[in-house]
Amino acid sequence: PEEPHAEPEVDAEEWRARGNEAVKAGDFEEALRCYSGGIAQGGGDEALLRSNRAHCFGKLGRQREAADDAARCVELKPSFFKGYLRGAAALRALGQPEEALAFLRRCPAHAEAGALAVELKPEAEAAQKKRIGALNGAERMKEEGNVLFKKGQFEAALQKYSSALDLVDDPEGPLALAVRNNRAACAHQISDRG
Repeated sequence: PEEPHAEPEVDAEEWRARGNEAVKAGDFEEALRCYSGGIAQGGGDEALLRSNRAHCFGKLGRQREAADDAARCVELKPSFFKGYLRGAAALRALGQPEEALAFLRRCPAHAEAGALAVELKPEAEAAQKKRIGALNGAERMKEEGNVLFKKGQFEAALQKYSSALDLVDDPEGPLALAVRNNRAACAHQISDRG
C-alpha cells in the first residue's frame, strides 16, 4: 500500500479523519494513503482503519488487497459487520462466490449481511456445481457427499462416500483416508439422531 508522507505529529485518529474526508470527496487514492498512514502510525483502531482501507481498495479495483484488509479487520474485531461485507464484496468481485459466502457466514447477525448472503447463495451454488462438475471419479463423489453432509442429508452422503471409496485408485492414499473420515462423520451423525 501507498506509504504516507512522514508526519510524526499526526496520530492514527487524525489519519482516519483525513481519510474519511477524502472518501467523502471521492478521492479514494488519498483516502487509501491516509488510512495506510493511520495503520503505519499505530495506536489507533486498526480494525476500523483496515475496513476503511478495504473500502478504498475495492473502489480502486484492487480486490485482492481489499479482501486481505477485510480479513485482517475481522480477525482484529470479529463483531465488526462492515469488515465482513467488504471482504465478501471483494471475494465476489474476484469471482470467488463460494469463498465470499463462507466469509460472510462468519458475520454476526446483521440485516445487510443477511441480504448479501441471499444474493450470494445462488452464485455460490452455481460455482460449486461447476467446480464439482469438473471433477472425476472418486473426487467428484466425495465432493457430492460433502454437499449432502452440509445439508444434513447424512444417509445420502454416506452412500456417496461409499461410492467414492469404491472408485479410489489408492485405497491407502490421502483421498481414501479423507473419504473414510467423512463416512465415519456421517455414521456418527446418524447414530446421534437415533
